[in-house]
Amino acid sequence: MITMNDVKNELARAGITQKEFSEMLGVSLTAIQKWFNGTSHPTMKRYTQILEVLGLDDNNKINNQTAHKGIINNNVGGSNNSFGNTISGGNNAFGNNSNVNINKSLTAKNNTSFLTIPVIKRDDIITLNNAHEIDTISLKAPDGIKDKCFAFKYNGTDMRRDSNSLLPEDYAKYSIEDNSLIIFDSSDNALNNLNNGDLVVCIADNKVNVRVLYNNGYETTLMPLNSIAQVKDTNQELNKNRIVGKVFLIRKDRWLND
Repeated sequence: MITMNDVKNELARAGITQKEFSEMLGVSLTAIQKWFNGTSHPTMKRYTQILEVLGLDDNNKINNQTAHKGIINNNVGGSNNSFGNTISGGNNAFGNNSNVNINKSLTAKNNTSFLTIPVIKRDDIITLNNAHEIDTISLKAPDGIKDKCFAFKYNGTDMRRDSNSLLPEDYAKYSIEDNSLIIFDSSDNALNNLNNGDLVVCIADNKVNVRVLYNNGYETTLMPLNSIAQVKDTNQELNKNRIVGKVFLIRKDRWLND
């Protein structure tokens, strides 16, 4: 089992700071620091998220193997999450009372790489080509996404779904909190494969926004989730917007899967 020390080493290898890692997971920097110094531990759900974000394979890594009188004992995992398994039988290759230390390096699934994604200013933008970069983030590249990714910080309540929303309850999964970082794919592949119900990034009135690509049976529009915004927003028509990407991650929230 991969330990938090392994995770710490992987972050160092990938050049990701603890602060950046905390933002990837949507937890506080203090929580990350406590995990690394051993004063607290992530839940199993959070542990699974850590592996997914870093693209690690929890392969029941053997840290130490001992043999005593023909019985091999494998100590697996870290000190806080360790478990052992015993294999009996003829193991004469090790001999009695022998000790073998096995160091197994971490491997990323499918040789996944990390992307450096520009965080762009939300205002004063006509196209992504003239976007103002204000920061960068490091992120494991999801399958099929190699480049042409951008991010921006969302502010407001127009994508916070409420009970009076015109969109069905199924769209509550897209509800976005204020100050969330929106990460999207602007590649031709993403833009050429948009479907009804996708969460997309668009530009209107020189401002980047996030909307639901929604067809009500009569027309396709770019809809906010909040009922008040649905009444006030005057830029829902497709011809008033330039769609520039498809959202695949809302940081501090969740990954969006097809």
